[in-house]
Amino acid sequence: MSTEMRDRVLSCPNLPSLPSVAVRILELTKDNDVSLKDIAKVVEQDQALTGKILKTVNSSFYGLAQPCGTVDRALNYLGLSTVKSLVLGFSLVESTKGVGDDSEFSMQQYWSRTIYTATAARLLALKFRRTDPDEAFTAALFQDIGVLAAVTAIQDEYVEVVGDSLFKPNLPVVEQENFAFTHTDIGSALAEKWRLPQAYIDVIRYHHDSEKAPASAQQVVRTAVLGSGAADVLTGDGSKKSALRKFESRVSEWYGLSLKETEAQFEEIAKAAKEIGKLFEQPIEPAASVGSLLSAAQERSIEMQIQSEQESMRDGLTGVSNRKHFDARAAAMFAEARENGTSIAVLFCDGDRFKSVNDTLGHQAGDAVLVEMAKRISSTVGDAGGVFRYGGEEFAIILPDHDTTQAAQVAEQIRAAMEAEPVNLSKVDCQVDEHNQTLSFGVAAGVPDSCDAASSITALVKAADDAVYRAKENGRNRVECADLNPAAQPAPAQAPAAEAVPAAAPVTAAKPAANPAPKPSTDGTTNILVVEDDPLSSTLWRTMLLKRAGVEVSQATGRRGVEKLIKSGYVPNVVITDYNLGSGTGVDVILAIRKSFGDAVTILLISALLDEDRVESSLAAGADRCVSKVELCKKFKFWVDQIVSGNIDRRAKVG
Repeated sequence: MSTEMRDRVLSCPNLPSLPSVAVRILELTKDNDVSLKDIAKVVEQDQALTGKILKTVNSSFYGLAQPCGTVDRALNYLGLSTVKSLVLGFSLVESTKGVGDDSEFSMQQYWSRTIYTATAARLLALKFRRTDPDEAFTAALFQDIGVLAAVTAIQDEYVEVVGDSLFKPNLPVVEQENFAFTHTDIGSALAEKWRLPQAYIDVIRYHHDSEKAPASAQQVVRTAVLGSGAADVLTGDGSKKSALRKFESRVSEWYGLSLKETEAQFEEIAKAAKEIGKLFEQPIEPAASVGSLLSAAQERSIEMQIQSEQESMRDGLTGVSNRKHFDARAAAMFAEARENGTSIAVLFCDGDRFKSVNDTLGHQAGDAVLVEMAKRISSTVGDAGGVFRYGGEEFAIILPDHDTTQAAQVAEQIRAAMEAEPVNLSKVDCQVDEHNQTLSFGVAAGVPDSCDAASSITALVKAADDAVYRAKENGRNRVECADLNPAAQPAPAQAPAAEAVPAAAPVTAAKPAANPAPKPSTDGTTNILVVEDDPLSSTLWRTMLLKRAGVEVSQATGRRGVEKLIKSGYVPNVVITDYNLGSGTGVDVILAIRKSFGDAVTILLISALLDEDRVESSLAAGADRCVSKVELCKKFKFWVDQIVSGNIDRRAKVG
């Protein structure tokens, strides 16, 4: 690799050089026994520098209890490290005056960002307590000195090529490709020539590649990198959100802290940088308002947390919900059944002799059989309930509004579907192309609190589990029902005749009630009703919506809960309903809302699986917009804003 351009830069006679007072201070401070008086005498030889230092130490940035009139006292108050930092800082600014005058380079932009970086590094060092704050401040001031050297030596040639990459992570790559050097190479060579402390040299050399920093310099380098990250957030272009995410990631990885634990520093950095800019006689750009950025970051954090939690409740192999989700949904659906006085059923199904599949055909074949089992179970259950992989080859099914007889019928349909057709193994590396798999079922159902045996979800689950074992003992490939006093299990409540919908008939929108429908709130408050039976999704909606001013959020888990709210006099402005609910579907909710309020309420239907049938039935029932959960997660903030502002486009039916 040619070093011609690098040598041209380093040999340029016009490169910045440190004033003699700074050089002398560096020499003296290498002696551990040097006296503070000797340091003070050297500094005081430069009256202009002395005035700047005293003005700085008496500023609110350092917060002295009483004014300081001499460098000697400043050294006693603040220590050698602080005064040394100020000497070098002011010397650097002084020595680089005039750089870029003959080019398109903006020294104002350079110093603005550098001061933000250095100020942030100092305040973050004070918070983390892993490195000396003054050392972090000064090292950050010097970290991009190589840029100034390049501008001095090759002027517009450098500026034109670097362009928008200045202060960006890809700057060293652009420099290397075009000039066969990087500003980190040039800067560290210049720092060594000036005999700067090793910590400064390491920051200059590694601030674009912190993982390569030696262990002795790791903390000061990381602090300078975070200082640059904070500067990107406060002064960057349209990539501020990206900069904030990167800052958050690094703080978490390096110090185990959340953004919330460091967000207060941004306001301090903005305020302190403005003051330091004045003291260094360098006007700086106004800091961006980080309040909205932090709010957006917090919202994104909540979204990611909920999304991660939801993913953790999905079985990675079969795609159905897992045991963790079963525990959460079962409790919620059982509570709803208790509140409504309706029956609920739990089914357990177990793959017959499944161990032999793994033992004789291999685990790939076993996985293929499990996937097909989940597919046929889910296809048969449909929207009637939830399907969960309980563990191994065992699946659980929850069916709201099902008594023992109805649940047993569903189990028999699944059993027959599994038995009817072998599992195709032609795409699996095993000795057969298909496998005949059967299932055994245990069924337990009851009305919560109507009898002792069904008084808790735990009892219901145990009864279903015991029943599946009986099915195994009685020959497998069969359905066994738990005896939970069937006489105490009334049939599930039927929907009013006016809302009954024939299974094969298309759903049509219900007509508004004869009496005038009550009108939504006109006091400026947006009443939003969220109909969702998944506790995690419900929490996400509530958290995000309540962040907006003038919003009230109510929640229900199904049509009956919605009807109870309406009867109590509740009037929503917007309704958000999931399609799959523990009891019924979102179509039932839409019909109930339209029946009571006509077109006065905006209705948004969401679904993880938004196929044509669901869209058609939802729109026919009166939904204004149907949005898939995939789309929702991609643009969650956008949809929240649309909902709260009432700007959901009723003409664009599908999102």
